Amino acid sequence: MLKILTTNNYQKLLNQIANLKNSNDQGLNSIDKLSTTISELEVISSEYHLIKLFYETVKKLEKQNSDFSVLSLGIAKFFRNKLDCQGIIVGYKKDDILTDSGVSLSKELGKTKQYLKKFLEIHEDESFVNSFFKSDEDHFLWSSDEFNVINEKFWSDNYSQVIIADNLKRRIEDYINYTNEIKNILIIPIREGKEEDMIGYVILFNFPFDKLKSIYRIFNTLSSFLNLLYKINLRFKQSYVDYEFLSNLSSKYFESSLQVIFEQMARIIPISYASFWIPTIEENDDCFVLKSTYSSLLDKEKVERLKSSNLYKSKATVLREICDFDNFMTNYDENYIYLENQDETSSGFTYFDDIGSNSLLIYPIYKYFNEDRHEEKVSTLGAFIFYIRKTSQVSLHQKNRISKLFEKISFNIEHNLYDMRYHQIETLVKEFSELDSFKITDDFDIICDKIRKTIRSEHVSIFFANPRNELYLGASTSERFRNVDRVTKQIVSYHNVAEFKNNPNKPIYINDDSLTYRSYKANNAVVCHEVHSQSVVSNTTFCEATTSHHESLMIIPLRIENDVIGVLRIVNKIHGKDSILHTFTANDVYIGTLSAKLAVSYIIKSQYLLKQKLFIDSLAHENRTPIQIIELAIFNIQCIMDSGQIPQRLQADLNTNFKNVVSYTSLLSNNFKNLNSIINFEKDSKNSYSYECIDLKSKIEDVIELMRPIVNQRENKQISFKLVINKMPTFYLDEDKMTQVIYNIISNAIRYSYNSTTVEVYYKELKKGGLEFSEIKFENYGHGIEEFERDLVFRDYYRSENAKKEVPEGTGIGLPVTKKILSDMGCSIEISKLNNPTIFSIFIPLTKKCKND
Repeated sequence: MLKILTTNNYQKLLNQIANLKNSNDQGLNSIDKLSTTISELEVISSEYHLIKLFYETVKKLEKQNSDFSVLSLGIAKFFRNKLDCQGIIVGYKKDDILTDSGVSLSKELGKTKQYLKKFLEIHEDESFVNSFFKSDEDHFLWSSDEFNVINEKFWSDNYSQVIIADNLKRRIEDYINYTNEIKNILIIPIREGKEEDMIGYVILFNFPFDKLKSIYRIFNTLSSFLNLLYKINLRFKQSYVDYEFLSNLSSKYFESSLQVIFEQMARIIPISYASFWIPTIEENDDCFVLKSTYSSLLDKEKVERLKSSNLYKSKATVLREICDFDNFMTNYDENYIYLENQDETSSGFTYFDDIGSNSLLIYPIYKYFNEDRHEEKVSTLGAFIFYIRKTSQVSLHQKNRISKLFEKISFNIEHNLYDMRYHQIETLVKEFSELDSFKITDDFDIICDKIRKTIRSEHVSIFFANPRNELYLGASTSERFRNVDRVTKQIVSYHNVAEFKNNPNKPIYINDDSLTYRSYKANNAVVCHEVHSQSVVSNTTFCEATTSHHESLMIIPLRIENDVIGVLRIVNKIHGKDSILHTFTANDVYIGTLSAKLAVSYIIKSQYLLKQKLFIDSLAHENRTPIQIIELAIFNIQCIMDSGQIPQRLQADLNTNFKNVVSYTSLLSNNFKNLNSIINFEKDSKNSYSYECIDLKSKIEDVIELMRPIVNQRENKQISFKLVINKMPTFYLDEDKMTQVIYNIISNAIRYSYNSTTVEVYYKELKKGGLEFSEIKFENYGHGIEEFERDLVFRDYYRSENAKKEVPEGTGIGLPVTKKILSDMGCSIEISKLNNPTIFSIFIPLTKKCKND
């Protein structure tokens, strides 16, 4: 194409000569025209050969070395020699930097070769070359003797002649020994198209002024070829640079990778300040917290001031645009947000003016959901915010390039964050695997310590809910707690931990004045970034004694299925010396939630084992006395029998001992049945029951008679019985199971009655919920039951506080077994009255009545 173009010009000149020869014009004028044309022809022919030689030189250079700096240096040397210039600079514009990649100087101008290896790089904001060619001009000419009229408007509008001369001369002085006057400078841009951005430039100085037109023609002819040459080499180099950047990024840890990303972006776009934010939460809002910053322009004081604003609620800033992935994908076509004409009001960021920017480029980082892992939605992992300099803009080419880079950067950030999460989970699992799950203990301080190490916090505490839904201290890594004045942040007093620890009657957080309690009540994880802030509604009368004030706090509910049994309270995120991040993040909440699940699993297992141990100990104690009495009764009976004939006086003793054997054998039998019911709780089914018509009134009387010896001997009480049953029908029920039910209820009534009181049993029929029932009521007078324990007493192993005080021994399985048996047979039990008297009522549907009744 180059050859055809120049040949066409050559052919035009030949045609002009032919026309002149055929002309009838005579005289000097025609001869002058012919001479001029022949001279032009010689010049064009010379230019053609120069262009052809240039084309061949470039081909040789490309074969020898693909590096653009070598190629541009070869181009500079070629033109300096062929155009008789004292110096030529060949450069390119890469991102927002103009780089002189090829410099060729005459001997009288050249500096040392060593210096020439350090080619000059100038930011586009500081470059006269870039500023000029933002206009539509196709060249710039400056001369110490005359001035090109083409540049006059730009010159008068933007610069004075002195400024232009000084600017360019200073640039050239970096390459030459400035001993001679700079006579002229010519700058020719290389554009992607006629009206496109400049991608390169050629600067000539001290060239023969009479060759100016020839130089114009040469570079005009070569414009398409140079454009193609630049694009191929620069795009290749750009791709290679991006590839090197991404390769380098993949070998970096998360912290260092952020700085590598900042530095690379600063090479591509004119950044005044950059930051990376990661998501976290507050009680009622999503937030972003500052993780890392970058600036090569702002002074240290400004950067530190910017770092102090390290937490923003997403709704209050432009970051709200990226919190909802679906919303982001709906509103934006690209993977970034470019916002112009921003200020503190529109952006939501403080100290905006200090940055010297009015445009933001935001790149969100998302964790895309994986259907195979049943993840519910796309989660936001973070956001890069680039503040663009006020005097600059980001070109579409730059946006597209960064957009492609961020497709890979996002993956790298996601990989780094999830790699960190994996190692945290691995550490957590390892810490918990070292726990002895079969060690029976209710001291969970060790769990707190395991979680503290994993999440890297100063203290971890566990608060359990008591039956009144108040939170009391269960475990902590802190040996002391203190009361802190929220206004002055002064310590008011210290608390004795032993007084509060594992004491449900000494709750700490009891209402919504406490952030910890609100987290428990709402069943939501909460992060507080400054506990003592006046804007935070939180009680600070019971705080872990930390080395500093509570800077950050994370509260995670402890859940068993749908029930919340307490909270995990994690205080003061430990951070590095130079770290900006001083609070807990969304990732910490994830690890904290996982820690809570593992803690609950361990707590349940430990408490179950502990309850089993207590149950076995209580059962052993309960059975020890009956066995001893049975042994003694059998021994007495044996002695009486061995005496031969039984005297009348020994007959009463024999009857008493026999009754003891029967009573305590029945007690042992019932304990065994309860134990068997608990062990086979899940295995027992309704089909295993044997139904028959039974006389419940007789069964109640039999149990009372069986219990009389136990009341006097084991309970050491004077308890009387009152049976108020005129007539009771027979019911179609399991006889053994109902005997067990009655035994459990009367046994409890005796055990928890005051001395010298009466246990009363009543019967009546009533309607309840539109259905007819038989109600059997068991009344006793004792300490009674608290309202909040109305349902708790039917839970396995649960014993009310009053019951524990009155009778330390007990299994806590009688009522749960009773409730299950009745439920299996279609009946029910409830507490009709809590105290004075305490009444347990059994409800049997009248449909259970035997037909003969």
